[in-house]
Amino acid sequence: MKNLNKIKGVSIIAAIAIMLICSILGVVMAQLLGVTSRGSVDYMRSSQAFAAAQAGLNWQMMQLASTANWNSVAGQTVSLGGWIFTTSLSNWAQPQSDSTTSTRVDISVIGKTSSADAATIQRTMEQQAWKLPSATKFALFWGRDTGAWLELRSNTVVNGDIWSRGTMTVQTGSSVLNGVVYRPDTRDVNGGGTYIEQAIIPPYPAMPAINSSYYTGLINTYNSLIDANSSSTDIDQATDLVLTGNTINCRDFSTDGNITISGHGFIVANRNMQLHSENNNDGTLAISPSGGNIVFLAARNLEVNSGQSDTTVTGSSGIRMYSRSETNANQLLTIRNNTTNIDGALILANRRISVQNSANLTDSTFFVNYPGDDSNNYLRVTDSGTTVGTASNPCSLISISPRDPGLIINDNAAVTGLVYHKDAANNGYTQISTATITGSVIASQYTNDRIVTSTITYDPSAIPDPPPEGFDGFVTKKPNSWEGN
Repeated sequence: MKNLNKIKGVSIIAAIAIMLICSILGVVMAQLLGVTSRGSVDYMRSSQAFAAAQAGLNWQMMQLASTANWNSVAGQTVSLGGWIFTTSLSNWAQPQSDSTTSTRVDISVIGKTSSADAATIQRTMEQQAWKLPSATKFALFWGRDTGAWLELRSNTVVNGDIWSRGTMTVQTGSSVLNGVVYRPDTRDVNGGGTYIEQAIIPPYPAMPAINSSYYTGLINTYNSLIDANSSSTDIDQATDLVLTGNTINCRDFSTDGNITISGHGFIVANRNMQLHSENNNDGTLAISPSGGNIVFLAARNLEVNSGQSDTTVTGSSGIRMYSRSETNANQLLTIRNNTTNIDGALILANRRISVQNSANLTDSTFFVNYPGDDSNNYLRVTDSGTTVGTASNPCSLISISPRDPGLIINDNAAVTGLVYHKDAANNGYTQISTATITGSVIASQYTNDRIVTSTITYDPSAIPDPPPEGFDGFVTKKPNSWEGN
């Protein structure tokens, strides 16, 4: 009996110990479950805040895509039940000092969620928006219609993706590398070259249209200035010239010797303008705008530098040049010679622009147009050693010429930047032959339905930043993203 009582006593003590341990474990488990539950709620709220920020980013991108003047767009706070997002925009950037609207802006979005316990969790997202179509995400984007045809021939290499609206032939020796040829499911890619193709079902992406009103508005203004400032006096500028916002009028304007043109204002020639372009000229012409633009307007030809090796022309940001070509279809704006180095210019012509003979231009925009006439208007970059744009300072080439060809890059010239060609009637042809292009090419159709002995390499960093004026209704993310626009 005594031994039995001892056993019972030990059992009671053991039971009490077990109950104590279970109580302790219960308290610990309850605490752990509480922590886990709270952690799950916090994670859920964090996900909701992230979703709110993503919704805010998408919402702001849609506002930009539907607004031509980005400077009029403001941030906003939007409440979606328990979700809230607040957007803000900053660092607007304009492609030219006299542009009417920005083409790049930074977006910041804060997404928030709150609950009955007054806890607020927020997530932040940031994105830079460009006013550019999705076509700029391709090395080569082309095609007027499904009946279009394009050949890559004579060792042509495209590095990057292609959108082919029609049938494409990649001939033996040519190749599409580091990318895919996307085509409609009703068309074909063929040939003995190297490529990967992928069929796309409708709706097919269309050639993006450009709003040329900024450029044509400038052309109209410059034409009015030429009409309003007639003169019978010729000016041969052989000494330094400082512009103070004034307009200099003359019949013909030429420069010679070691001189600098500085300040800001207009030089208007009723006939021709020759900037160190006569073969008997010598010395260096330095164009140095300050306080505004220096604008050179010629009613007929505008020539920069000569074909000789005795002259040098340099220019810094803020230069504007325009040739009206008012009396002759062959009149044009010519920039030439390897001693020409111009940065940050806006080059406009009513009929023709030719960059040639190893001239060098950076961070510049070119635009050519002659409404209603396709007899002789084009934008041309030609000759070995001619360089338009660099990796750090790319250029924009824009042609709305209906001519074949209306945009020409050939004879071993090199272009870095954005190349765009489409006229209103979608008739213009682009010629790329023995050329090197880095950036993105967007064009409707190609001369003789071919690109010959050329290399086109996609590089998103070679798209001008900020982008050129004119792509209203489009918005693209930077850094480059394929997830939506």
